[in-house]
This record gives sequence, C-alpha cells and structure tokens, in this order.
Amino acid sequence: MLVPKGHPFLIKAGPKGEEHEPLLAQELNKNLKADTVFYDVGARFGYHTLLLRELGIPESQIHAFEGDKLAFWVLQQNHTETDNLTNAFVSDGKSDLSLDEYLSENPHPDIIKIDVEGAEGEVLRGLEENLHENIKIYVEIHTGRMEEFGDEPWDLVQLLDKSGFDIHVADHRQNTEKFVPVSHQGSLPSGNYLLKAV
Repeated sequence: MLVPKGHPFLIKAGPKGEEHEPLLAQELNKNLKADTVFYDVGARFGYHTLLLRELGIPESQIHAFEGDKLAFWVLQQNHTETDNLTNAFVSDGKSDLSLDEYLSENPHPDIIKIDVEGAEGEVLRGLEENLHENIKIYVEIHTGRMEEFGDEPWDLVQLLDKSGFDIHVADHRQNTEKFVPVSHQGSLPSGNYLLKAV
C-alpha cells in the first residue's frame, strides 16, 4: 500500500487487517460474498478497499470516495484497475455529492463504510432515499468533530432506527471489543467508536 513519505499513517496489519481497526476488518471479512458491492466513503489512501481486494472482491465492485486531493491521488495509485474512484466529499447533496445521487447511476451497495471526520450525519442524510435497501452500514463516529457539523451521535441513531436498522456500537481499535446493542445501554460512548447498522 502506497502512503505519502513521512506520513504518520503506518500500516502494520496483516493481510486480513488484524492490527489496524481489527473489529471492522473482521466484520467486513465475515460479511463478504463473491458479488458484494462495497462503498468506502472517506477512503483516504484505500486501506479498506485494498483489504477487500485482498479478500477476493473485484475492484469493479469497490466504490471509493475521497475529497482530499492528495489522499485521492494516493488512492488512485493504490487502485489502478478501476474507474470507481470519486474525488468528492460526500454529504447531503446540498453542496457536495450525495449517495442517493450516486446510486441513481451505479449499483447499490451491500456494505458501506463511512469515516468522514464528523460529517457522518450529512452522509447518511444524503442516503435517506436508499436507507430502506438491504445494506450493512459501518460508521466511525467522531463525537468531537460532529458538533462542527451541527450533529450529535443520537441524530444518526434516530435516523437509522427510523429506517428499521438494528444499531450496535464498539471500540473498533481493539481486538477484544464486541458490538453492544444501543438499546441495551443508557448512553452512547464518547470519543471515537464504530457504529454498526444492520
């Protein structure tokens, strides 16, 4: 995997993502089928897209979105056999690309991973027309950054709950963590954590 020289992002993970965000890597591996269509919103340099490619998902079934120009250039170097790379910030569609708009001309995803540094609510609002689809959604929650976008984690929970999803949370940076149903706890965690909607 190509990473810009001197960048602090260091991959030490094995081929199945055992060390970098291990819980998400296990979830992706567990839910893959030969025909899985994967959307990576906030793909950065392409760690998760490369992981899925290593696990046997064709690049033609992987769609990656990255708004930062440098990160997108690196993403392109890591994926040279696909046109499904989009250099755009994904949001509710008012100023940037929405997933509802993208889905009008592209295959529907089976799995969506969202890691957008606080803009999680905007991405999900831009998917509202298709939230009824049979999709597994993994969202990295950045509680401190969400306030900059006028959102709180419970806004996402309510949106997903309204669409019929079961919602779970976990600290995905630990191998030992498990997903806990949101309905079984009094409040959501603080800091960064992974939200799963199925």
